[in-house]
Amino acid sequence: MRSKASQQAETAELSTFLPVRLFKKNNSYFVEWLRRDQIKFTDPFFGQTVDRIRSKGGRRAVKIVTDVDSLLKFSTQTKHTCPAAFIFHISRCGSTLLSQVLSQDSKNLVLSEPSIFNDISLAKSLSVSMKLALFVAAIEAFKAAMLDGEGRIIIKFASSTEWLRHLQKIYPKSKFLIVYREPVAVIDSNLRGPPDRLLRLPKKDRRIKLIESLEYQMKVFAKSKGPSAALLNYKQIRASFLPELIQFLNLKGLSKSTLVAMRSRFDFYSKSNEKTLWREEKRAIAKVPREIIKIYRDLERVRRAQERFFSEPPRG
Repeated sequence: MRSKASQQAETAELSTFLPVRLFKKNNSYFVEWLRRDQIKFTDPFFGQTVDRIRSKGGRRAVKIVTDVDSLLKFSTQTKHTCPAAFIFHISRCGSTLLSQVLSQDSKNLVLSEPSIFNDISLAKSLSVSMKLALFVAAIEAFKAAMLDGEGRIIIKFASSTEWLRHLQKIYPKSKFLIVYREPVAVIDSNLRGPPDRLLRLPKKDRRIKLIESLEYQMKVFAKSKGPSAALLNYKQIRASFLPELIQFLNLKGLSKSTLVAMRSRFDFYSKSNEKTLWREEKRAIAKVPREIIKIYRDLERVRRAQERFFSEPPRG
């Protein structure tokens, strides 16, 4: 058994590394770590920044593989972090644009769908309590690898709605932005340009899977209440919404240049630097069951009844 001093030394050695992947080998779980090397997380997704770190380092990119206990030690040997915010969302609802806007502030370490979180979520042989412990430990490891000037961690989960209520209990002081969109537009967008998880399914099953997922997610979102949680409709995510976002997340001390950068980011597509005009698509290629429309309307009523964090989205 290793001494406490050697365990602390290992934690210190890993403090400049990012936990980027959890994988299973011979019935045991391991973590792949990558040295950050001063790279900023400004890409639309975590994995894209990880790819930049790898490409910049080439063969010299420093990678370490440890057992899962090395990650868990970050929970026991560091003071627990309270992330500034979590973003939970329905697919194609503007959450990536929201994280891109927040990444314009150099004080924010915005982690958009960390791949290790997805690995943890999909690890079938791990218990819920172990998965939550690994989430917390990964957040502590991310904190340890923060660069000078970074003071806030903001995490956007993938479509892992089931972890929302658990993290609200673990981090009662964190803010939770819960983003959704009118279901016809969500289904239309996903069927026109299917993400990888849908491409793996036969075409005839994609619409059914989307509807099942939407129904579950919106029901979970409707139950998420409290002063730290705010429902946000896709139509609200535009430049005029920025002051309310700053106030809700308590982002203090923003410079004029940062505000300009954040405001201008609303004018571009979420996943590229192509300039666009904000608009809501009106085309629909799939009918939506009445039950889904009813759940959406119920969710809208919950949003309007919550403490009025944000102004109403424009009509039309």
